[in-house]
Amino acid sequence: MQKLAAGLNDVGFEVDGVAIDSARAALNPTTWTRVRSADLLVRVGFRPGARTWRGRAFDVALALFGSRATKACYWIGTDVLHLTEDFVEGAPVAAWRTPALGIDHHLAGSEPLQLELARNGVASSLVGFPWRTVQAPDRLPPLPEQFTVLTYIPDSRADFYGGASVLAVARQLPHVRFEVMGGEGTWANNPPPNLHFLGWVDDPGNAYSRATCVLRLVRHDSIGGTAVEGLLFGRTVLYSQHLEHTIHVSPDPDSVMQALAPLVEASEAGQLELNGDGAQWARITFDPVKRFEHLAEHLTQLADQRPGLRISYLTLQATTEGQAAHAHVHEIVRGLADGGTSVRVLKPRYAGQTPSVAARLAQFGQIQGRAVTGLRRSDAFYIRSHFAALPAALGARLMRTPVVQEVNGPHDDALVAWPALQKVRSLVLKADRVQMRLADAVITVTPQLVKWLKLDAGVDEGHLVSNGADVDLFSPHAERPQGLPERYVVFFGALAPWQGIEIALKATSSPHWPMDVALVVVGDGQMRESVERRSDGQSVIYLGRRPYADIPGIVAGSIASLMPMAESAQDSGQKSTRDHTVSGLAPLKMFESMACGVPVIASDLPGMAETIRRADCGLLVEAGSVTALAEAVRTIAGDPALAATMGANGRNSAVMEHSWRSRAEDTADVLRSVVARRRRRG
Repeated sequence: MQKLAAGLNDVGFEVDGVAIDSARAALNPTTWTRVRSADLLVRVGFRPGARTWRGRAFDVALALFGSRATKACYWIGTDVLHLTEDFVEGAPVAAWRTPALGIDHHLAGSEPLQLELARNGVASSLVGFPWRTVQAPDRLPPLPEQFTVLTYIPDSRADFYGGASVLAVARQLPHVRFEVMGGEGTWANNPPPNLHFLGWVDDPGNAYSRATCVLRLVRHDSIGGTAVEGLLFGRTVLYSQHLEHTIHVSPDPDSVMQALAPLVEASEAGQLELNGDGAQWARITFDPVKRFEHLAEHLTQLADQRPGLRISYLTLQATTEGQAAHAHVHEIVRGLADGGTSVRVLKPRYAGQTPSVAARLAQFGQIQGRAVTGLRRSDAFYIRSHFAALPAALGARLMRTPVVQEVNGPHDDALVAWPALQKVRSLVLKADRVQMRLADAVITVTPQLVKWLKLDAGVDEGHLVSNGADVDLFSPHAERPQGLPERYVVFFGALAPWQGIEIALKATSSPHWPMDVALVVVGDGQMRESVERRSDGQSVIYLGRRPYADIPGIVAGSIASLMPMAESAQDSGQKSTRDHTVSGLAPLKMFESMACGVPVIASDLPGMAETIRRADCGLLVEAGSVTALAEAVRTIAGDPALAATMGANGRNSAVMEHSWRSRAEDTADVLRSVVARRRRRG
């Protein structure tokens, strides 16, 4: 804090640095005399909503006694990690303590932090943190005769800084000297004699001069000072984050050993050179004077800037990573934040669990209560449509906060998820329709739902914002997992009857199915036992539920992606009257498959059919037809040129038209329009 304040004062930006290192300091009258006199209040590495006593004390005091100064938060590292942990856990925090609603402007100290903040719904400006690093040498010091690895591990955070991995590697390389700054090694159990602890080093320049390479293994980081300083001294840097002119390693012993071994070998052969290009790049990129000047310039502008839109986003559907709903919620939130809209997400905390009805309803009430109390700080209220969200929708109406409803299906979707609701079906329909009619705007995912909204709820103008794909994650270049057959088609997602998994399984036994093509199934659900019974490890391979990050490689390695959906859920044995020919379909996995550059073989149903025909990215088959599906697989398998063309068409269409970024921009347009309309009305 003091170094940051001194650097800003040196470039002519007057700063009063106040250290809040305890709850007592947070409540000190002198502190609040200084805070109240400020025109701009910047919290550095000290996030709103922190679950510490000093965090709670400062937030409360700021709400009660704080000035009307413009409030900003400068995110620099671990503060973002804690925000992410709260976001994943759904930790309940009052609206005025949430970063999305309680802060006017956010600054990210590095690009990785900016991306992570966006995933948590926080829109930020990238303003590189101006480290006060060691003085860069006029001449790069020569490499030492003995290969020496320098790292930083404070005793209190050895797990966070890869202590176990460093200890393991040091034991495997007894002829290599390891030096550790930042602690005495109290965490190390029986350290080998080549592992030396330097304690706290006030001037680490000599340590960098003695090092051959610098190792930074950290569970979470902005851009580590150790890595930058290593580059400034012309050292090879092994880093657990991606940074130019460094070697990326995973924070595990095997990865570090794989990177270190050739360096040691080159050093012993006299062939290891200084990292001159890295040193020059670091001098230019991390020039502290220029960074302080940039920060001062940005802070000067904040007082006159109007904050971006601040949105409360309510979803009563508990989501788990890998589910389509989870991807939709989090990708839209990230895209909105990327575009400058901060989002406070309110969601159930029982994802992955099966709570009792009473526990579920209790959470619904708590979540909506927190949502409504935060609406005074929100420019708009975004509700992922749910019949039980009626109280929150009514609360927003009373508080004159514009509401945008997102509809992903007709009323019967709720009856499929909650069969017991059949007894109160009329009430469910009424709750849905009232919310639609009260909304300032309604977003739907298919053209058919736009028409349905008008007929069912009298919504004259629905906004079409379909599903999409993360076109960076889902890519033709995604790494294919080992152990898969040479040629296969893939079925991934929920194993629900209406998804057509039974049709796909039967198709593998059809005489029209190509003998050298396997069916790989990924997912979980109602039909799991049927899939397990049919899985023989050859013609049908069931991989079960897989981490979301594994899916792109599995899809990209296939020759086609199957989506043989049924015409209606009822046709596949579910207690629902949902007719897909009326509501249309726009499944995420269609766009994700397109993004992976593989042909899509899908039922000829509204929504999907228009997308596939327009992009010319696959084959359409009669819904429910085993023979038609098998013949389509044979066509793709027998014509690699056709498959390649369709795959390329799909990839191009996904990138140009169906990325989550474009979907978020469309959503932001709707939000801006309803906010502007409400402001005009006063």
